[in-house]
Amino acid sequence: MIPGSSSESDGARRPDRVRLANWLLLRFILDVAAGLRASRNPMDGVIVATISQANVAAITRDLEQQALFGGADAPPPDDQRRPISVNALANTLRAPFETVRRRVRALEAVGLCERREGGLIVPTRVVTTPEFLSHVNFAYDRLRQLHADLERYGLLPSLPPAVTTLEPQARPVRAVSRLTTDFILRVVDEVTAEVGDLAGAVLFLELVRASTESLDPDLVGLGAWSGEQVFADELRRGVRPARLAVEIGQPLETVRRHVRRLQENGCCRRATGGMVVGREVMGGAAATRVMAANLVSLDRLMAQLSQQGVLQLWSALPRGEPAMTRTVPF
Repeated sequence: MIPGSSSESDGARRPDRVRLANWLLLRFILDVAAGLRASRNPMDGVIVATISQANVAAITRDLEQQALFGGADAPPPDDQRRPISVNALANTLRAPFETVRRRVRALEAVGLCERREGGLIVPTRVVTTPEFLSHVNFAYDRLRQLHADLERYGLLPSLPPAVTTLEPQARPVRAVSRLTTDFILRVVDEVTAEVGDLAGAVLFLELVRASTESLDPDLVGLGAWSGEQVFADELRRGVRPARLAVEIGQPLETVRRHVRRLQENGCCRRATGGMVVGREVMGGAAATRVMAANLVSLDRLMAQLSQQGVLQLWSALPRGEPAMTRTVPF
């Protein structure tokens, strides 16, 4: 038990839902986002995901279409993918138009997106490769694990009933992937709005995750997560830029440059063992707002999964963590 944690039984004190849910969802997002990196630059993975989600937004909103194009063997055809313009893409990403246009050209050159009348699409051939299917299967199982953790810690919201019934043998990895990617992009957008740029947001999230690994509720007890008090800085572990570079797949000098920018903006500071996102940041108004917004997005995701019969499908499966292998699809 960490210093300052409660001596009461975990059952006597409920964990703070906002803080613990954000701790869990952050780990989920970074595990899944590791497979969204389309090249050495993490921005490319987010660009590809954003284009693809815009292409299939109408399908994602339609329960019948979600079911029709839900399985691994049922990708939406190219003629059902609605193009997105580079200008709309840049606005969505909160990124300079010229930066996005330059990166899109590079992605077109390697075949990860195509220009059609009206804008850009990620074509069906990209999302039917063995590597991509391996990733969406990983993300599906990792989401099932997140749901199990939320249920185990009593963090699930009140959920709507299912309006779709799935066959017991169903594995709707594409339908779930569309919902999951929407959720991840919303969270990344919230952080980007506060940090200032996408690359800095990815690094900031990884820094928060790495410096709070020791706060795993299975190690410290749920009592440590009760109440709204932010954990003291001595419970956070400093993280060196070299480790961050490995985690996000970026050159060390690039990471150091972004860390300096985060430090100058007051988003992190130097501590024993490396950099930390301190208590003054995590307890501040911006972080509080972002975590509240993240919880709304998480509740929305769980409600969608419930309505589309996915949670009911999972509840009928044997308990236990699914086998997962982290892969990079592009």
